[in-house]
Amino acid sequence: MTTATAGAWPSSTAAPVRADSRLPWPVWILCAFLFLVTVFGKGPTYLGIPPLFIGEIALAVSVIWMVDRYGLQRALLADQSLLACLIVAFMTLGAVLTARCLGENGIDAVRDAAIWYYGAFFFVGHAIGSDVRIGPLVWRSLAIAWGFALVWGTVDQLMQMTLGWGVATLGPVLPWRGEPLFFNSNYEEVQQIGLAGLLVLHPRLHQGNLGKWRKPLAAVGVLALGLVAIAHGRGVKVGLALAAGMLAILHFAPGRPLQISRRTVAVFLILAIVVAGGVTLFSDDFLQATKLDRFVDANPSAPSGTAYWRVVWWRVLWQEVNSRNPLFGLGFGQSLSIYNPYLQGDELNAWPVRSPHNFNITVFSRMGFVGLAAWLSVLAVGVGGLFLKVWRGRGAVANALRREELAFWIVLLVATWGNGSFGVLMEGPVLGIWFWFALGFAHGRSKPMQMKWEMA
Repeated sequence: MTTATAGAWPSSTAAPVRADSRLPWPVWILCAFLFLVTVFGKGPTYLGIPPLFIGEIALAVSVIWMVDRYGLQRALLADQSLLACLIVAFMTLGAVLTARCLGENGIDAVRDAAIWYYGAFFFVGHAIGSDVRIGPLVWRSLAIAWGFALVWGTVDQLMQMTLGWGVATLGPVLPWRGEPLFFNSNYEEVQQIGLAGLLVLHPRLHQGNLGKWRKPLAAVGVLALGLVAIAHGRGVKVGLALAAGMLAILHFAPGRPLQISRRTVAVFLILAIVVAGGVTLFSDDFLQATKLDRFVDANPSAPSGTAYWRVVWWRVLWQEVNSRNPLFGLGFGQSLSIYNPYLQGDELNAWPVRSPHNFNITVFSRMGFVGLAAWLSVLAVGVGGLFLKVWRGRGAVANALRREELAFWIVLLVATWGNGSFGVLMEGPVLGIWFWFALGFAHGRSKPMQMKWEMA
């Protein structure tokens, strides 16, 4: 069997690998982390010895494995792509700004720095996705994780709606955090069961990885999508709606139609008809039942609404950055709650609300216009570039199965970004690690050598 040598990706002319290949133990640790946060949510991210948690452990061992396997230059430049260079620039700027604040703010500066240092997971994901032996195994393990997440999350959501508490409240309490091990903030769970429902209902996505459980999981998937529609989270609904919109656009891409787009368009039309009918016939009752009424509280007459609470915060931060340091922002380590008039004194709490519930605003606040420009460039080149690959359907993406898979990764990335634009989950490991890893893994899986090996 031909294997990759240090400093180079696997050769596209090498022989196909055996299906019984095993994951290297650092990749296994990373997959275990992704399994835990996908199934259970935020709670498992606090496992470890504070402040060294499981996410940072997964980052350390996977980066060491990647550099040892490919060499530092090859691993970080990821074939010298524009996207890799942009992420290196974003992380470098973040490192410099964090170093400037370290002496004054200490460990708080390091904690806030997760918005840029989780970017290292892009390179780990790219290395894994590009590896013709490891990539398919990781994709298979993730499909199985979403199968478990679908069942756990659906049961938890049903229990919350009917009993007022769910399975997430069970299990031991982590003493250094004061939350149960299976705790979740609800928003990541809703996103994961939405993604899982899409995956189990689409045979081309799970590609037989769910075995005999496919049919019962498909039935649960239908129920899960209904629960997503009436879930409480505003950001997760926006994220999934944006992702559905992108899939609807891909329905018109040249070449063979995408099944994932065709089915999404059908579901989208059904939901649009249901929403239109519900608003017309039942109005307030329908809006309250589906939690759509939460989208209309952003006005000065309802200052208690969290949408208005966010808008005020964002406006103050915009003014502060422009008046103090528009190029490089306010830096790392300071709790941004002091810029929200509704959170006076919150920075003194044990677990303050440190960030303005919008990843983009957090980047702007801490890294200024330069950091925001770098971040928006990463989004445009990373997610936009992946979209163009799926649209054109050339090279590795010409394969029907791979094209469907990459469309699914677009859904995950857009949903995560949308969710993170109304909450803090993308600034922490539960969705932050997922975003950066998925971005790299998807681009790695789109490389021609993957299909040459797997189809040999």
